[in-house]
Parts: sequence; structure tokens; C-alpha cells
Amino acid sequence: MPERIIIDCDPGIDDAQAILLALSHQDQVQVIAITTIFGNSTVDRVTHNALRILKFAGRLDIPVYKGCEWSLIGSPSSDTDFHGQDGLGDVIIDGVDPVDMNLVQSEHASVAMCRLVNEHAGSITLIAIGALTNIATALLLDAEFGLKLKDCVVMGGNLDGKGNITETAEFNFYTDPEAAWRVLHRLGRKLTLLPLNTCIDNFLPWCQYEELTSRSTKTSALVKSIDASSVAKMKQELDEGYGTWDQLAVAMVISPETVLERKDVRASIELNGQLTRGQMIVTRQNITGDGKCMQSANVSVVTSINKAVFNSIINKTFDTNFI
Repeated sequence: MPERIIIDCDPGIDDAQAILLALSHQDQVQVIAITTIFGNSTVDRVTHNALRILKFAGRLDIPVYKGCEWSLIGSPSSDTDFHGQDGLGDVIIDGVDPVDMNLVQSEHASVAMCRLVNEHAGSITLIAIGALTNIATALLLDAEFGLKLKDCVVMGGNLDGKGNITETAEFNFYTDPEAAWRVLHRLGRKLTLLPLNTCIDNFLPWCQYEELTSRSTKTSALVKSIDASSVAKMKQELDEGYGTWDQLAVAMVISPETVLERKDVRASIELNGQLTRGQMIVTRQNITGDGKCMQSANVSVVTSINKAVFNSIINKTFDTNFI
């Protein structure tokens, strides 16, 4: 049976491609819901973008639930246009636009999450590739929410103190540090974490990206179109290659063999630091401040990726002509 998954996301060009990755591997994963969260743009815009991607893929049967529009303490979306003003490259997608926003479910994303994990207890993997506000809110609604999941895979945080939104913080955790703290400390289970530094270690070479986006498929043309403005920025700022943050997180669920190495750690989030707010902190000695009580690991950090497996997954996606 395919793995049942919920994708909690903020599309975003990388989120859009992550959704397409999942939809092109239906033998391995079954997307039972898309939940949206503010981040790359406002929650209304990213919800609109989620519907656009589902319409492109001919999968408007998958329900979309709009989530939180602010962080737990009331902060709005980060002021960034890296993904374009609309969050998806500011392009009109032929045959897709416009979409019917009445297709968005009336149920809030966090409420839908709680309902779905109760209906399918122990069989849903939640893939979180945006801020963790929806999940933190679900934990407020149901303290045992995390225990009912099969797994929770999160793209966020960093191990080396090098950020991509501030000097020290990764974007998703920085967008709502209080939510990240709650998920790390209140989920009730060890989550699987794909950190920023592992993603950076696995950027696609530009020659590989150019080959993928030159194929004669609708998927290839779509990605090239929505990526155009962001790729120009990436080539200036990320000369190591093309970033595949969210795509890697989904690939890890499509094929567990994508993960070569992982390590269990105790992790938390800095909430108060003037220069380090949102940074993930790893307790390397595995003890509390009093030196007496041992702490258990709450995160399984992915530290190495099997590039051959990931390339196979992404190749299949770019070879897919969705209906």
C-alpha cells in the first residue's frame, strides 16, 4: 500500500515541486491532503498556489485546507519576494489559471490534521516543509496528535549555526520559532529532520538543473517557467548549485533509501537571542543544565543523502506529463 501522507507547505517554487514529486510517485505515496501555512507568501497566496499545482497535475480531488496566517505570537509572513510576489514566480500557467478558490475546504488545516490522524491513526506520515505553526496548533487541540502519526518529517533548522534568512537561522524555523519549539518539545515522538546544511550539501549542479528543465514534458516547462526569476537570484547567491530543500524531504518518504546517514540528537530552538533567534541548538552532551538528568533524543537528523536514489526520483518527476 502506498504511504499515506499530508504535505504541510507554503508554495513556493520548491514546495510546488515537492508536491509534484509526490504526485508522480503514486505507487509509493498517497497524498490525502495538502495543508497550507504562511511563509514564502501570505496564506491566501500559497493556498491559491497549492490549488494551481493540483489543477496542473489533474488532482483537484485532493483536499486543500488553509492554515494559520500568522505565527503563534502574531507575526505575519516574512517580507521576501524570492519566489516572486505571488509566491510562484509571478507567471500565468497556461491551462491552469484561474483556479476556483471555492475548492478550498472550510475546515482549518490544524483541525483537519487532527481529524485525519484520528481517522487513520498510526498510518499517516506528515511532511512539514514550511513553518510549523499548523502542527503546533494541532498539538494545542490534541496533545496526543504526534503519537497518532506514523512519522513526522520536517525540513527545517540547522546544525552548524549558519542560516539562510538571518546569519544563524534557517527560514522555516525562523518564521515561527515558538511553533518550532513546541513541535520539538511537545510532539511526543522523535521526528525526522532534514536540516539546511544537509540540503546545501546536496544542491543540484547547474548543468543537471538545465538538463531537467530542458526536457519535452509539461512538468519540465512548468518548473522552468515558475523558476525563472528565482534561478537568476540563485545563480548569484547560491553558486554551489540549485537548491532542492523541500523536494528532498518528500523524496525521503517516497524512498527511505534516499537517506544514507542520520543521527539522533536532542534539539531545541533559541527564542530570545538578539542575534540567534530561530537557530536550532543541539545538546551535544545529552544532559540537562544540572548535569544529573539524562535527556532523550527528540530528533533524528538526516546528515547524508544517497544522490543516486534522489536523482532517480527527481528524474521520474521531470519525465511525467501530468494530465
